[in-house]
Amino acid sequence: MALNAFDLEIDGITARCWEGGSGFPLLLLHGSGPGAASLGTWRFLFEPLMEHFHVYCTDLIGFGESGRKPDGPFFDLDLWQRQAEALLAHIPGDEVGVVGHSISGTLALRLAAGSPRVTKLMTTATMGWRFAETEHTAKCWIFPETKDALRDALEALMYDRSGITDELLDYRMGILHDGVYGPYFSAMFEGDKQAFIDAATVSPEDLARITCPVMLVHGRNDIMFPAEGTTLPLAEQLPQADVLLLSRCAHLPALEYPDKLGPAMISFFSHA
Repeated sequence: MALNAFDLEIDGITARCWEGGSGFPLLLLHGSGPGAASLGTWRFLFEPLMEHFHVYCTDLIGFGESGRKPDGPFFDLDLWQRQAEALLAHIPGDEVGVVGHSISGTLALRLAAGSPRVTKLMTTATMGWRFAETEHTAKCWIFPETKDALRDALEALMYDRSGITDELLDYRMGILHDGVYGPYFSAMFEGDKQAFIDAATVSPEDLARITCPVMLVHGRNDIMFPAEGTTLPLAEQLPQADVLLLSRCAHLPALEYPDKLGPAMISFFSHA
């Protein structure tokens, strides 16, 4: 099965989107690290998911193939929320499942709080609860100027570091250092990193409005955004939420354990 690209316009900026498969609609939202994009984040899951669902995804504005804001601030959760809402509105039908990774877990939680069309919600390595940043958290939002800096960031993102080869590093450096992306990303996350954690906190009032079934997935070895500071306290606010903690997994469940996450997604959303 193939993904078909289409565009939406958000505040005059082009948002690149894709769709493929058939069945219950499923909206996937990616995170915010250097080089983050939908096709990279979910690449191991598209095929199995499209056998069961009509999958939709988008690159957040400022990432991947979507357009860039002409003026700052480039970190713009309100814009990304409007983008997620626009894609949700584009999807036909009365019921939609949503999956949000990392900072997009915040977007997904807010979508579920605001729309009865979201009837199943899953997050992976989510943000959404206030916690104190660590030295590792900051690595997610600092543009890697050197190959060693990129290696350091990837080692914080992944539990199994055997795949962090020189070939991978050289390939990623070539993409990131195109002369355009780096300055934009650096400006997006300039300043106090705790401010981005605070901005992505979902209010207790919004959490109380989420009544659909929820599954919160997190790597037990996530040192960037530990489950103890995010997923577990969120689960305390969502009595209907199931929690799945993956062993030997850090911040990238969809890339580190697609063989575990894929079946969990299919099982969870197939009962919609």
